[in-house]
Amino acid sequence: MEAWKTILESFKLPEGGHSILLLKQNTKGDRVIWSMVAILVVISMLAVYSSTGTLAYKTHKGNTSYYLIKQILFITSGVGLIYLTHLIDYRHFSRLAVWLYTVSIAMLI
Repeated sequence: MEAWKTILESFKLPEGGHSILLLKQNTKGDRVIWSMVAILVVISMLAVYSSTGTLAYKTHKGNTSYYLIKQILFITSGVGLIYLTHLIDYRHFSRLAVWLYTVSIAMLI
């Protein structure tokens, strides 16, 4: 508990509602988009855990959460990549937009 208080003091946040304030300070952008990301994360975890429990039990010696842990690692890296991308100024992406559009069309074909 002492470590948590030290973290809160370093961010100068009050005891109640600290995670919401920290999230508001470090994320900018559309709340609807971030909410949709959170909803999709929860749905993907539920889908993976409900559909792979029996398979994981059979193939990983009773460890039913094997695929869930794997999914959580993918989610963590994906959300981290989303967060880092959201920190980049959008004008950097506009320079690459035509080239990326052309590449994506070629990949679709």
